[in-house]
Formats: sequence, structure tokens, C-alpha cells
Amino acid sequence: GDVPEIPYEIQVRVKLDDEKGAAGLVFFSDGRNKHYGFYPTNNKVRFTLFEGSSVFTWTVLHDQPFDGYQAGEFNTLKARIEEDRFKLYVNGQLVLESTNRNLTGGTPGLAKFRETAADFRNFQVAKKIDAATLSAAERNELSEAISAIPPLADLQSDALSPFVDSPIESRAILHAEVKKLEQKLAELKKLDSDVHTAAVAQEMKRYFGAYEKQLSEQEDKQAVSLDLINAALIIASVDEQDINIEAYLRQGERMVGDIRSQLADNASPDEVRKALNHYLFEDNGFHGARFDYYNRANSYMNRLLDDREGLPITLSVLYMALGKRLGLQIDGVGIPGHFIVRQRIDDEMLYIDPFDEGKELSMDDVKNLATGDRPDRFDERFLETASPKNILMRILNNLLGLAQDEEDKEGMLRYLEVLMALDETHVQNRGMRAIVRFETGRKQAAIDDLDYFLDTRPPELDLNQIQQMRDYFSQ
Repeated sequence: GDVPEIPYEIQVRVKLDDEKGAAGLVFFSDGRNKHYGFYPTNNKVRFTLFEGSSVFTWTVLHDQPFDGYQAGEFNTLKARIEEDRFKLYVNGQLVLESTNRNLTGGTPGLAKFRETAADFRNFQVAKKIDAATLSAAERNELSEAISAIPPLADLQSDALSPFVDSPIESRAILHAEVKKLEQKLAELKKLDSDVHTAAVAQEMKRYFGAYEKQLSEQEDKQAVSLDLINAALIIASVDEQDINIEAYLRQGERMVGDIRSQLADNASPDEVRKALNHYLFEDNGFHGARFDYYNRANSYMNRLLDDREGLPITLSVLYMALGKRLGLQIDGVGIPGHFIVRQRIDDEMLYIDPFDEGKELSMDDVKNLATGDRPDRFDERFLETASPKNILMRILNNLLGLAQDEEDKEGMLRYLEVLMALDETHVQNRGMRAIVRFETGRKQAAIDDLDYFLDTRPPELDLNQIQQMRDYFSQ
């Protein structure tokens, strides 16, 4: 029909199948590419001026979250067109007033954007659309009544009567309260996770710090060792929250005792290694993860001890820890893309692959393994002994990479916190933590990381960029 003379109102109820889509009211449309659009999208309410078919001719005039919007439900959108302004409402609540007048006339209608599927109901165009819109005082009174509702178990049959007279407004207030509670619950869950992660990071800092202190004080560095099984269990506990670390350490001691009981008192290093291999790979079935390699559980020492399946590095940590307690001279070697161990027997070196059931490797095998069968690319530095710190950081970096691939920012943050406990001066990890903290809503903690850079002034960083990032985070 004909469009009423200004002032007039248009209204529709709309429900999106996907909140990432967009659908709602248009007005002042030329029937082609020019119009105003008022619609929900990405859990925000947006008001846009479209002056052509190109994105460069679109102007977003408003794009903000609105507590009165009910995601996944029908929402009532209304636009009141006046001579000098537009008044735009969601569920009876005024969202914004706009005085933009780039377009001055045209028809009202409905639109959906991108591939959105939308359910429209009760589209109206009239001089005045009747609505049970409450005054601010009435809304406050209704909000107070909703806040005073007793628990559901105590709710009497007539307790909902005050809300039935204004169901749209009542439900809008209820949905807003639900949103607030959901946001609070999400924050409390993050806080719970942060407390646990901080406790794990503190334990790692204490445990590894004691090792580093002893290392700095001891003249004979070879006499100082770190229990890598214990440290790996601390890492696993950041995700596996119910780990009984002491119980797993006792299991490790029992394993050493079982192997030692099969050895003669004067057993040679070769005999000890063979007994270790037989115990792990034949008697107890420890093996490399081949069918679900990228499962994070393969990086957890407790899961390795329970399921007897793990990554090259976790199997190597177990192999080294048991071997050292049995008197072997054995180290870890972190070649590219794999992790193996090296046994020293007098002046000879024997390379072993615990992931491949203790297979003995020739130097050609090692070169091919390290280079993907391109031995011409081999570098002698690949054979450097992996320090305890490098081993633990490699386990954590494996977990960090998996979390990054899965876009699990909370997981990324957990692993970064433990990485920083191992080395608080690590520039790349602190920078990544600052970004992930900001992206997960931990704004002040992110700024604290940037302030650390501005205070310590690492030479490899552009401090102007850090300051710009801090200014952005502070907005």
C-alpha cells in the first residue's frame, strides 16, 4: 500500500537462524541499492546507510550490543520516521535516535543479508503502531518485581500474574537478566581456571627455580638433576586437574624397582638398556601414538603412564628418567620434528628412539629422521643435548600449537602462563600472552605485560609499536 506521510512507524518481529547473519527493517528504499537498514547481527544492533551496491558506499551509523536483544528468539524491531530524526527500538526499548538525512524518502520493507535464513512476522506500516511500551518508572517497577521472584520450587501459581499484562517487556527484562548472569557465570569459570593455572605456574616456578638455584651453586653441574617425570606431571596438571602427582611418582619408583629386580648387580650399560626396553615395550606395551597423534592427551605424562601411549618427547622423558635411575648416562636430543635419546657408553654414543619401541638408530637414521630423508640438510647442532628447560618448553609449545590450531584461546593462555613460569624474560611468549589476555577479556593483565616491555626495554622490540598497542588496549 501507500506509505503514510511522515511521521509514521514500521515494525516487524524477526528471528535469525544464525546470529552471525543479519535481517530486519529497511526504509527510505529506492527499490534497488539505496536505503537505511536497521537489523541485528553478531549479537549487536546495527543501523546502516546504504548508498549503493559497493561496500565502499555503505556507512555504519550504529553497531553496538544491546541488553534488550534476545539472541535466538523473536525480537520486535520498530522504526519511527519523523521529520528531523529516526527513532529505533528493539523490544519496545529505544536503542538510538539518528538525525542522518542522506536519504530523504522511499518505501519501507524487509531485508536479509548474506546467506541468512530469517523468520519475519507481523510486519506493519502505520501512522502509529500500538505497543504496550512501558514508561521508565514502570520498567523499573517490573524489574524490581522480577528480582523479587522466589526460587522456582517456591513459586506460587499466581506469582506470574503481574508479568502477563506486559509479556514482551517482562520477557525482555528476563532475557537481559539471563544475559548478565551468563556473562557473570562465564567470568567466574574463567576466574576458576585462572586460579588453578596460577597455582600450577607457581608450582612449576618453585620446582624449576629450586633446580636452577642448585645448578648455579653446584660446581659439579653433572651432579645436579631435575626429575623430569615430576616436572612433566606438573605440566599435565594444568589440564588434568585431579592428578595425584605423588602417586604417579611412586609408580615410577616401582617401575625402576621392577627393572632392577631383573638385573645382576654387575649388569653392563647394554644389559640395563635391554632390560629397560624389554620392560617398557614388551612387558608393558608402551608405544608411540600413531592413530591420534595430535590429541593433547599424548603430551600428558599421567596419560602416558595410564594408557602407555604418547608422543616422542613424553616417551623419551619417561625413558630418560627411568634410565638415569638405573645408572645409565642418557640425554635427550630434540631433533627437528622428533625427539630421541642418546646413551653414552664410555666414548661411544648410541641413539635410541623410544617412540619406535627403543629402536637403535645409526647416524644415517638420525640424519634422515631429522631432515625428512634429506640428509644434505643436516646440521650438527641438531644433536645438541636438550636441557631440562628446553624439554619442558617443548612439551608446552606442542600443547600451545595444538590449542592455537583449535582456536582455543583459553587453552593457549594456560600453556603460556606455565611457559612464563619457566622463563619470565621470554619476549615472544610474553608478547603472545599479552595478545591472548586481551582477546579473552583480561584487559588489565594484557596491559601489565606491555608495561613490562616498556620498563625493561628489550632491544629486539619496537617500543613505539608496544606503546601504540598499549594505547589501543587502554581504550
